[in-house]
Amino acid sequence: MAAAYRRGRRLSIRVPQEGKPAKVVSTGTGDRATARAMKLLVEQLADQKRWRLLSAVTSGPRKKRLPLSRLLAAARTNGLDALEASVTEADLREHIPGWQAWLRANLREGSRMLDRYPVLLAELIAPGEPFGVSRFTDPKVLHAWIVAPPRRVNRASKGGESLRWQRKTVASSFARYLLSLGVIRHNPVRDLPPVKKPSGRDRWLPLDDVIRLVEAHDEPFRTIAAIREGAGGEISAVLGMLRRDVDTTTWMLRLRGRKTPHRDRIARLRPWARSYVERYLAAHPMHPDAPLFPGVTYWQSYEAHVAACARAKIADYHLHDARHSFAVQSRKAGVRDELIAANLGHADTSQVHRVYGKYTPSVEDWERAEQGTATTRPAKGRGRKGT
Repeated sequence: MAAAYRRGRRLSIRVPQEGKPAKVVSTGTGDRATARAMKLLVEQLADQKRWRLLSAVTSGPRKKRLPLSRLLAAARTNGLDALEASVTEADLREHIPGWQAWLRANLREGSRMLDRYPVLLAELIAPGEPFGVSRFTDPKVLHAWIVAPPRRVNRASKGGESLRWQRKTVASSFARYLLSLGVIRHNPVRDLPPVKKPSGRDRWLPLDDVIRLVEAHDEPFRTIAAIREGAGGEISAVLGMLRRDVDTTTWMLRLRGRKTPHRDRIARLRPWARSYVERYLAAHPMHPDAPLFPGVTYWQSYEAHVAACARAKIADYHLHDARHSFAVQSRKAGVRDELIAANLGHADTSQVHRVYGKYTPSVEDWERAEQGTATTRPAKGRGRKGT
């Protein structure tokens, strides 16, 4: 075999093939000592007739070939047998498109998890290496990935309990799909240590802070925030509203949430938020069936929310926390749990009791309510004169 020779900045060698002429393969390095070690290794493998390993180096699309650097590293750590087993396995990447179609059939329409699940699974795939069954079914590999620190996979990367729970859910989902195809025989997630389910979050803001936050937005995000905070609407339902979903006579809103059947509901907009919607509608006349916020995406709303929180100097407040603020403010104002649950799209009051039962009207809440009642003039013709 000819010695390694240079092609551009990197050296190349000839790798033997079974029953075929040797193929020129880049070593990926310009160091002659390393290239020489790679040349000697492929000669030894050819003498041993380990054609599977050599075929992995020379066959298939260039991006999916086994790098010579990885082959050399495995030889130096006595890992050639394990490497050979992994490269001869089916690459599980081939099943990811089918899994995504399976997810679309099993997750609710519009779920952001349809995009997030494949992004998280991609963290488990080592760059430049096949995604074999042995890697996915190795409990040590799965556990190390699940508990690893968060990566900046998107603009709203989660961490801690939420991320670990999501990663385990992704692994379990992909495993169930592979089991249905017969690609694997056992769900490896069952062999993992338990992962703590994320604790419930009830971060909320008092009304004064909510209004400061709403005012810190630019339109149309100011009106979006007003509806989100003033009706307890999830951002996806608010962005999906049509013009006809706003009744400015009764201030009842149609919010088409998709998480459960109850999330598609009629919700009441609190009085403080109505002026924002009135101004927006006056400035944007539209057909009743037109989208209320055309072209606005979740990520645009997210970025506007982050910027508004920074301007208002409000920390650790998520888009979804608007629902908590609505529920807590309503409960402290003495609103019945049935009305709160209906606005949030809950099937009954059990979740309101469990999550928000600790929030009861304080003395200040009662005083504000009583002052509002005392300063409200009775309707004409009612009550005795002089009262």
